[in-house]
Amino acid sequence: MIEHIVPQRYQGVWRRTLLTAPEVYDDRTLVLWMQTARWHADLRIPADRPDCSGCTSLAECSRAQLLCLLKQEGFAGITTVNGTSCEWRRQMDYHPKGWRDRGEMAFSTCTRALDEYGIEADYAERWERDPASDQSGWVARSSSA
Repeated sequence: MIEHIVPQRYQGVWRRTLLTAPEVYDDRTLVLWMQTARWHADLRIPADRPDCSGCTSLAECSRAQLLCLLKQEGFAGITTVNGTSCEWRRQMDYHPKGWRDRGEMAFSTCTRALDEYGIEADYAERWERDPASDQSGWVARSSSA
């Protein structure tokens, strides 16, 4: 098996600051992308998510809270980089999309900001590296016997 190592400049924690797509402009959703030398995790929490701090289980959530929780997204898997394009091969996905997640990437001159342009979907995302991100990390992976 060929081991694909994600270049170090991609590694770390990134926060999405803007998503644009046809009829979409989103600068409010909390989106975090964590990238190691091989693995990624991506969490997306809508800005309008209600406070669920008093709930200890889903059974304690109101209908409105449950409906809003359905808007959250999360996925993880292996990342491959080929030139300036990235593919995030989702091995776990809270809301599978049914299409490959591929983007054309363009770093700013300081490598603290990154623009992603969809290859198989019409979107653009602006990512900024978390200042506390040290580009190192670890991954715990579960496997079935």
